[in-house]
Amino acid sequence: MTLRSAFAAAQDGDTIKLSGIITKQTLSNRSFANGITIDATEALFGGTFALSGVGGVTVAGGLFGYLPGTWQDSQTVRVVNSSRVNFLNPVVTGAGIGKELGLSVTRSQDVIIADGQFSGLRLGVGFSAVTNGSLIGNSFTGNTSDGINIADSRFVTASRNICRDSAPSVGAHPDCIQLWSSAGLPMQSDISLLNNEAYGQTQGFTSFNPTTASGIRISMIGNRVETSMPQGIACYGCFDSIITDNVLITLPGSQWRTFLRTPGGANNIVENNSIGPLPTSLDESLEGDEPMIGFAALSSRSFGAALALPLGGAVPEPAVWLQLLLGFGCAGVVLRQRRQARHDEPRAA
Repeated sequence: MTLRSAFAAAQDGDTIKLSGIITKQTLSNRSFANGITIDATEALFGGTFALSGVGGVTVAGGLFGYLPGTWQDSQTVRVVNSSRVNFLNPVVTGAGIGKELGLSVTRSQDVIIADGQFSGLRLGVGFSAVTNGSLIGNSFTGNTSDGINIADSRFVTASRNICRDSAPSVGAHPDCIQLWSSAGLPMQSDISLLNNEAYGQTQGFTSFNPTTASGIRISMIGNRVETSMPQGIACYGCFDSIITDNVLITLPGSQWRTFLRTPGGANNIVENNSIGPLPTSLDESLEGDEPMIGFAALSSRSFGAALALPLGGAVPEPAVWLQLLLGFGCAGVVLRQRRQARHDEPRAA
């Protein structure tokens, strides 16, 4: 039985058990009121895995991504036009050459990505036009660009995620978590970044937009940034936002000081943030005049290219993760099992 036929035959409460190497696969156009589980703990996905127009699907475990000799696609996991989709404990890997994109979610709602491991990718997770989403306890290691991108979304929380050991590709401006709003669309709103951590050669937690304001009710609370790049915490053109209790530390040997910036916007609360001492390697004159690294690239390259995409929503660094995915193959069996709902609510700000 193929995975597609098992998915077509599945009923509420079922578990589809996978094992071995799974080739390209798209599951589409089914919704389960009480949900089903795809148990991928013993599966290795050697091609893109896509969910399109589905509802009530939990994918547990799974190794997605780079597989020598078989993995040629730029994407690993794609979710589009779906609801009530969870990925729990996924492992998503790339070859570390700045091409593979991790897990992208577009025009969907009620999505949870929890306790995942993302490594060697260009982008770890991308949310575009997502309503009610959670990114909880994920790690991003050795990415050549961003850890998480959140664009044109509403009511999304990213908590307890960690970025480390970034390996920026030429021209990249890596951010652990980057937010933005597309020109011509309503501003992104109600996004919470809580207790996340960023280390190494990366910017921290940023909301940028080169031409218009970037967000309403953006909360950046309790995050820790120990990096060598200037934008530690940044909320450009934010309104009614809260930026508190963040810790920023500039690593020794850095060219710029890691700083907090909140230009533009209105009615923001910015307090109780800690910006560590200037390292002896930096000149004191840099303390209040750090450069806007990466902003020119955002304006001239990333945003411009993304606006031309047919699926809607500007997507800075990872423009190609808006491509549709197609794929077939793989095998699975269906086991009847009552689905245990998972709800992991982040700490309230």
